[in-house]
Amino acid sequence: MPSFEETVAARERNVHPTLQMLVNLGSSLHQLFSLSEEKGITVTDRERQLLYIPGKYGKLEIKSGDPLFPESVSRRCMTEGRPVTCKIEQKLGWDYIGKAVPVHDDCGRIIGSLGTVEVIRTNSIHGQIVMGSSPGFLTAYEQACKAAQYDVSVLICGETGTGKEIMARLIMEESARRDKPFVSINCACIPPSLFESEMFGYESGAFTGAHKNGRAGYFEQVHTGTIFLDEIGELDINLTFVKSISSDVLTVSATAATWSPHS
Repeated sequence: MPSFEETVAARERNVHPTLQMLVNLGSSLHQLFSLSEEKGITVTDRERQLLYIPGKYGKLEIKSGDPLFPESVSRRCMTEGRPVTCKIEQKLGWDYIGKAVPVHDDCGRIIGSLGTVEVIRTNSIHGQIVMGSSPGFLTAYEQACKAAQYDVSVLICGETGTGKEIMARLIMEESARRDKPFVSINCACIPPSLFESEMFGYESGAFTGAHKNGRAGYFEQVHTGTIFLDEIGELDINLTFVKSISSDVLTVSATAATWSPHS
């Protein structure tokens, strides 16, 4: 809700009663416009910021009493006399979508604006743009970026089609291995009897049908890079091989199966 100082400051500037009402209802408006608190709200008069309540993610460096920038969404909606939506230049590591509508007095004159500020996160991954603003996406994005800062194996759980490989590539792009190889393996397509040789390779004559010169496994091929083991939950083998995974490789696994640390 607006602070006592914000309310008093607005009154001292002889704010129009309609705008003052919006300032006083700031907390309620925030809940109305942003049921999950990912959006912030703004109230302005023709020249200055009257109220800014940030959302859960990201915070702009603006406060009550600050003058409006000429290119601001609030200024534009009042100048053009219509609702305006546009992307706000990245600030403090976040991108924003600003939306604002003009506020009129009883005579139809524009006296201010009411708007929302919503954080979006974007990332370019091998030509694909990852963008989202929902609470679920932002949480997953933050967790992926956090995991990328550590050299640890990662398990991504999610239903088919939810973009598990995209998140795996995001982890790779945000990690120190971003310039190293990335190999994606569909584990469900590899017979259990061949899984170990596919992963770690084999010597010449290791088994019937083996290549005469042997073969390097996926872990050797992706040396110092990232390997993505998709559908790992479909494997019907004893996964003791995980213990021997080289620390030179970042391993990201994914499954659509229900999983818990105790399963």
